[in-house]
Amino acid sequence: MKRIEVSIMVLFIAIAFSISAMGENRYESLRSKNIDASQWKNYLGAKRTQYDIEVAANTVDEEIKKILEQAVNELAKKREVDALAVRLYLKDTNLPYAIAYWAPDGDWSKPERGKSKSTFKTSITIYQEHRPKESSNTEKHGLSLEQRKMVYREVSQSQERTRQIATKKYPADSDYMKRYDYMEGLDKEYEKKICDKYGITDKEKGRIIEEGVLNNWPD
Repeated sequence: MKRIEVSIMVLFIAIAFSISAMGENRYESLRSKNIDASQWKNYLGAKRTQYDIEVAANTVDEEIKKILEQAVNELAKKREVDALAVRLYLKDTNLPYAIAYWAPDGDWSKPERGKSKSTFKTSITIYQEHRPKESSNTEKHGLSLEQRKMVYREVSQSQERTRQIATKKYPADSDYMKRYDYMEGLDKEYEKKICDKYGITDKEKGRIIEEGVLNNWPD
């Protein structure tokens, strides 16, 4: 794994840990709705509840799965249900991006009154076609989407190049710290040239890297 990915991953873990430690939700509750289950034969009187929640538009799929699992665990405690659906929306969109069902055998269409919760399973479906497409005209940090992708790609390629140079200069395992320090120095030198080239600050470069990782831009 490249260092650019490792550093961002550490950032994500730290953020996730701090949120969890504070007990805060990573989603916003929008609405809830009780849905009659009497239309299904043999399931008269079963209680089905549907919740709608919203998350940031740039939330990645792996995080969305974790958020849905968290939402199911928390919302299931709010009321007694025989089947639960949680629809997740990306902010400022009209169609659900993902849906989690918590029901006997994970089947929302077959609620059963008083069924033991030991038979309940969570099933999650993600509709990637509902994620808004990025607009090439959207500017951030004074750069278009394509320019930001170029910055991300150039930084990634630069870091791969410095890793190769440093490994060649300090190949021995015992020289790990020398190799690391040498890579760090080269990174600062090369990435400053990239920042100067595109007229951005080091902080803006860092935000572009985060954006690239979140959206799985090619490097």
